[in-house]
Amino acid sequence: MISSLTLILSIISGFSLGVAFFMALKVSSILYLSGTSIWGGLLLYIMRFVITIWVFWLMAGFGAVPLLSGFGCFLLGRFFVLRFLARETDWKIP
Repeated sequence: MISSLTLILSIISGFSLGVAFFMALKVSSILYLSGTSIWGGLLLYIMRFVITIWVFWLMAGFGAVPLLSGFGCFLLGRFFVLRFLARETDWKIP
C-alpha cells in the first residue's frame, strides 16, 4: 500500500519533469541549430534523458501506481508546454 504523500510527490515530480524536459528540448534545439553552442545543446540533450530515466527509476521503486501517475503527469506537462509554445509562435498543434 502506498501512502498519499508518495502519490502526490510522484504527480508533482512527473508534471514538473515533463515541463522541464520539453522546455529543455526547445533550448537544446535552439542551441544546436543556431550553431553557437553545439556541444552545449548536445550535452543538454543527453542530460534530459539521463535525468528522466533516473527519476522514473526512482518512481518505479515505489510501485506501479506512482510510476504510472508520474508518467501521466509527465505527458500532461508535455501538453501544457506544447500549448504554451504554440501560443508563442504561429505553429498549430495537429
